[in-house]
Amino acid sequence: EQGLKDILSQLLPRRLFQAQYRFRSGTTGDVIINLKTGKIPIDAKFPFDNFNRLVKADNEKDRQIHAREFAKDFKKHVLDISKRYIQPTEGTVDFAIMYLPLENAYYQVVANQPDLNEFAHHSKIIVASPSTLWVYLRTIMLGLEGERISQLSKEILSSIKVIQSESAKLGEGLNVLDHHLTDAKNTMGKVSLSYDRLSHKIEAVTL
Repeated sequence: EQGLKDILSQLLPRRLFQAQYRFRSGTTGDVIINLKTGKIPIDAKFPFDNFNRLVKADNEKDRQIHAREFAKDFKKHVLDISKRYIQPTEGTVDFAIMYLPLENAYYQVVANQPDLNEFAHHSKIIVASPSTLWVYLRTIMLGLEGERISQLSKEILSSIKVIQSESAKLGEGLNVLDHHLTDAKNTMGKVSLSYDRLSHKIEAVTL
């Protein structure tokens, strides 16, 4: 939550957002962004236990088990955010943002398990990470500028879905590049070792 507030303080005037916003129901939202067209709720309390187990799994069977558990956690949290924070009668917009502070967790949702991102999208929840939060906020604020939220929320969610798709493709490309760089580094190491051995042999012959 503190990381989210630190990011927002760098991106927005302090008057535009409020931490620990209390709804009339008694629910407390992590952050509310206050715009003329409505309040945008942001949640940052995702449970990462099963995701951490997924990351640490050392075999495919365990990875599949923890991926399923992570999916359950994700869907439950999406529904909780939708129920608790999307409150148009209290002035909120009709969507909310789920902030995932771990980039690899965000990538898991939008690239490795895209059905989870679809589930969030249909529940009017935008999944964001530290590197994508500002892009999404700018998209939202530009879309809402001088317009009624009921007319544009669908277009905003669709635009963000496209951005998420492109970021997933970028992530896949970076993964491929990382593998190539790793292979190149390993190959370079082998070549260097072979060269050293050859050099020693040449020196031995010349001596």
